[in-house]
Amino acid sequence: MRRLLLFISIIPILIALVLRKIKADATLRSCSQIALTTTAEEKGEKMLASLNHAPIPLPPIKGSQTTASAHGQTALRVGIALLSERDPKSIARRRWAQRFGQVFPIFTSIVCIFGFAVAKLPALWALSIIIASLGLATCAQILTLSAEIQAAEIACVLIEKKRIYPRLTEEEAVVKATQAWPWRSLIPGILSRLM
Repeated sequence: MRRLLLFISIIPILIALVLRKIKADATLRSCSQIALTTTAEEKGEKMLASLNHAPIPLPPIKGSQTTASAHGQTALRVGIALLSERDPKSIARRRWAQRFGQVFPIFTSIVCIFGFAVAKLPALWALSIIIASLGLATCAQILTLSAEIQAAEIACVLIEKKRIYPRLTEEEAVVKATQAWPWRSLIPGILSRLM
């Protein structure tokens, strides 16, 4: 039973790792090397202004604000904000899945460690339960990914139609980064921090 639980739980984690490596990591690594002349926050405001949309407070981005990767992340956040006005339920499900992916595996790990130390839970059972919680959190990420992909497509169409960037090379780099960012969030929080 323990081996079956472990095997079934590892499958979604491996699928998510492979998809993240193929669809996101290399693209975002290359886009983080491309420097743009303006900050991501300025372009996010320009994207909203091109639609005559009221300014939306976007969360700050860690690291450099002038890379194509940062611009892609900001564009995705603008797309999520625009999609949340059209389809708030799908964005709410995605946000729930992301919070679940952050909290549930950590909580399960704490309970299993406590069970191992105090209640004499066998170590292999504790490990299997922790991996199962990661597998369940990964399934939640995979099942709600379509909302972020749709938000990225909205942002990319906005970038291309409204000519937000003056150079075609900048636009192409930001569009690639915007399309890659949703795939990066496939891995639950605790595993994502280890990568």
